[in-house]
Amino acid sequence: MSKYVRAVCKYSCIPCLAFLYVSVLLILCTIASDKWRMMKIEYKLLGVEGSSETYIGGFDLKRFNYATIGNATLSFTNSLSYKSILQENYCKVPVPASSSDSYPLRIDVFRRIDQVGLLDGAKEVEFIEKHGRPIYDVLCSGIADFQKSGKVIMSIALATMLLIFPILIACVIRCNYNKRSTTMDSFRIYEIISIIIWVATFSMGIISSLYYIYGANYAHCVDINGDLTTCPLALSSKVFLIASVFSMVSFICYLLYGKSLKDGVFVEPLRFGRVTRST
Repeated sequence: MSKYVRAVCKYSCIPCLAFLYVSVLLILCTIASDKWRMMKIEYKLLGVEGSSETYIGGFDLKRFNYATIGNATLSFTNSLSYKSILQENYCKVPVPASSSDSYPLRIDVFRRIDQVGLLDGAKEVEFIEKHGRPIYDVLCSGIADFQKSGKVIMSIALATMLLIFPILIACVIRCNYNKRSTTMDSFRIYEIISIIIWVATFSMGIISSLYYIYGANYAHCVDINGDLTTCPLALSSKVFLIASVFSMVSFICYLLYGKSLKDGVFVEPLRFGRVTRST
């Protein structure tokens, strides 16, 4: 059994680098996508088949509208920063009177910015009177919560991206440095610092992901029936958690390689004992 364990340790630098490189790519995709939660509503209206997709990002709401009429497809996209939503007067617009015949003001192939699910005008007014105005299927009253949680998760994602580079350097040096001919005192100090950063990085990533998934699971989205619901997770939430787990697996492989055999390894593993040159 020890023979197989020794073999695993001997070549564990390969999965170490592989998992770490994949983790870096996933974090880059997470930051570039910036879609942490979402709300999607599909509808049919007068021969039009459409869908509205709202993505809750770290700093803004992104709206993607699609409408298909026969063989033609129309699309409309927009994004609103949380700051602009909170500072402008959109959410402060007076609620229409329940008897108002002019609400909603128009019918379009795309859903309105303040439309409540697929409810009719009277029920929309009742919803707004009770819960306040929605903006792209998200309650105005919930924007501040998403702004706060978005800043937390995006800040950690960006910090993880920056801190992972010294970890990559440590991995490359360990997997390519020949200890039999050179002392490693300087690398020892660098590696200890990198390991501390590494553990802190994937720990923060996992903890912040779980916080966003469970702790920031607010019921601020409006579904197709006009009911308040939690906003389903989108791409970035899932990918960032996977990236953090991959970083942890890479760290485990890094430790295994450090425990590998003294002899018969094409690249000598790092050992913290004093190194003497053979004569």
